[in-house]
Amino acid sequence: MKEYLTALKYLEGMQSWKNESLLYYKLYGNHAELNDLPNEDKYARLCLATALKSNNAEAICLAWQAMASNYTDQYEAGNNKLLLDSALYAGKQSLQVFKQQEDYIILQSQFAIVALNIASLYYLNIKPLQADSMKHYLQLAMVSGNKNNNTAVQVNSLAMLSHYQRQQGNMAGAESSLLQAKQIAENVKVKEHAVLHRLYLSLSEFYEETGHYQNALQYYKQSKDAFATLNNVQKQADIHLLEAQFNMEKKEQALYNMTQKATFRMKQIYLYIGIIILAFAGLLFMFRSYNYRLKYSIKKQQLLQTEKEEASLLAKLQEEERARLYLQKQDAELRAQLHQEHVKLKTEEAARLAAEAQLIQTQKEQLQKELLAGALHLEHKNDMLQNLKEKLQTEQISGKATRQLHKIINEEIRLDEDFENLKTELKDVHPQFFSRIQQHSKQKLTALDLKYCAYISMKLSTKQMALLLHVEPTSIRMNKYRIKQKMGLAKEDDLESFIARLSEI
Repeated sequence: MKEYLTALKYLEGMQSWKNESLLYYKLYGNHAELNDLPNEDKYARLCLATALKSNNAEAICLAWQAMASNYTDQYEAGNNKLLLDSALYAGKQSLQVFKQQEDYIILQSQFAIVALNIASLYYLNIKPLQADSMKHYLQLAMVSGNKNNNTAVQVNSLAMLSHYQRQQGNMAGAESSLLQAKQIAENVKVKEHAVLHRLYLSLSEFYEETGHYQNALQYYKQSKDAFATLNNVQKQADIHLLEAQFNMEKKEQALYNMTQKATFRMKQIYLYIGIIILAFAGLLFMFRSYNYRLKYSIKKQQLLQTEKEEASLLAKLQEEERARLYLQKQDAELRAQLHQEHVKLKTEEAARLAAEAQLIQTQKEQLQKELLAGALHLEHKNDMLQNLKEKLQTEQISGKATRQLHKIINEEIRLDEDFENLKTELKDVHPQFFSRIQQHSKQKLTALDLKYCAYISMKLSTKQMALLLHVEPTSIRMNKYRIKQKMGLAKEDDLESFIARLSEI
């Protein structure tokens, strides 16, 4: 098998499909004899695949025959009915190819072998027995065997027919078939002792079954003689094979010795040629070495000069780089200094603006308080004058004094308009104060309530407010409580703090 595998490796890539198919067929046959079912299946399939690629009728016919035998062996191992159908299909494919391409097939006996195998499948494996199909393929095998003088196929076909006839009870037909097979096997020039051995044994078994013991013993002896002759022939064949192998080995050894001598002589020739080449190479090396040294010396001088120039240029570049880095450093320092100055100026400007804003806010608050105080004082004075006028109208005093008082009161009343102007100015300074007070109140506040709120905003105490309004401090506290209720504040809330928060908004 190693030789077949080596041959296959040699054929790789050559697309010699026919030869590859034949080699795979040989490998299939070897593994089938060894009962190696996996490799038998593998190489049978490869045989068919390469045969189909070759488009060679004989190779394809042989490959389908291999597949039929492979399926039969696989069936016998696993008893899978599908494999039996596959075996029949493959066998029939082989016969079909043979019929279509008969003129192009050299091995004509192949048709008879395939037909006999199909008949055997029908007889041994197909249940129930399909007798007509079996007889049909037996007839094909016998006709082809007779045409091509294939004694083994004819005898085996008649033996199978005899066995079938015995099963059917046709003993006369079974005997006739076996005797016809005996006549065919004995009348050939070259006896096939293996066929004769099996045939005589079948005749012996037949006559023993039918009670003709003398005939049975006679054919049993003939079977033993045929087997002995077969062994002698096999031994002679083995002896001839061994002699052939020995002679082949002697020739191979002689050829090996001659090859070794030729190889040794060739090695000597190669050695001499090598010595000459080495001598020439040595001279060439010496010449090239001298030439190389000369070129190396010149190249070294040029390299030293180049390195000197490069060093000078590098020093100049380093100096320029240092100068550039120094300028970059100076520029960075200047930029940092300018940035610091800019930040400092921005900080100072922000502080100045904040101080000015604070000053403006302080002045604004001070002016607001002054305006509010003046307005409240003016309102208080006008109230007092109004009360005085009313009292003068109800009490009796001299006419002159009355005129003088009226003059003074009228002058004072004229100042009422100033309160509204002051109030307007107060709104300009703090325009949201009175409206914000009204917005946060749950009930509308009166002018007196707003006056109290203004006093509270000015942070006047209860005592100061009582002196200005000429009322008791208790009245002031009652008015504060009433304003707190109008504002909707809780009992724990502080009115002064609430108004102060509204003043700061």
